[in-house]
Amino acid sequence: MKKLLLFSIILLLLGSCYQDQSENEFTETTTTNISEEKMAEILTDFYLVQSNLRYLQERRIPFEGTPGKLHYLIFKKHDISVEEFEVSFTHYKYNLEAYDRIMEKVLENLSKIETEVNKNDTVS
Repeated sequence: MKKLLLFSIILLLLGSCYQDQSENEFTETTTTNISEEKMAEILTDFYLVQSNLRYLQERRIPFEGTPGKLHYLIFKKHDISVEEFEVSFTHYKYNLEAYDRIMEKVLENLSKIETEVNKNDTVS
């Protein structure tokens, strides 16, 4: 559970640190092409990638690739562009109720994955 809380905090920090000149153009009425459900799936994938990278780094296991490449693969998997993600993320950042629903779904997704992993670990 601590890991999930840490993931949430990291995402919030990353989201709040990002600022672009075009961000001033966004308002609460800005629309998005990415649904809350799909955004939750995308963010779940981001958390999994970050968690795996952190795991490798902590154990000093070499990683052949870059985080940027992994992020590109997430966008490709979900058939979205970086720009679509940025616009949608900014939209949800200004719509906190939707953002909270998304983060609840992300935590639910990660909890399901953690349960499945723990279940498989006990079977092995």
